[in-house]
Amino acid sequence: MEISELIGEISEKGIIKKVEVVGLKEAFKDTSRIPTDRLERMRNRNFARITIKYSGGEFTESHQIPKGLKYENGKWQTVDKLSLARSLHNQASWFRAFIKNYKDLPHENMEIEVTLNERGFARIKV
Repeated sequence: MEISELIGEISEKGIIKKVEVVGLKEAFKDTSRIPTDRLERMRNRNFARITIKYSGGEFTESHQIPKGLKYENGKWQTVDKLSLARSLHNQASWFRAFIKNYKDLPHENMEIEVTLNERGFARIKV
């Protein structure tokens, strides 16, 4: 392997082991770096905490659940189609990118790609 290859994108297969709904404090242990106005908008929202297993170990990611969607008993349910469509129309939506890449919502035992971000931490590739 050439040393220059280490600078490029590194990715491998991973498996989603767990998806759970959590509040803001469980999703982000340290909220001090989140701007106050954004924090206020996020305070009453639910987040999907996703646990991923890959060859390097396990990690978790938390992402705001789009309006109009809920996760209950291991299944995603649409509760308001219009709100969900608006949420997923947002170009910045992580769920939008995930669905675009994997053609499904995140669920247990789903195979995904794990990549390293710019700081060297494992993340779900979207």
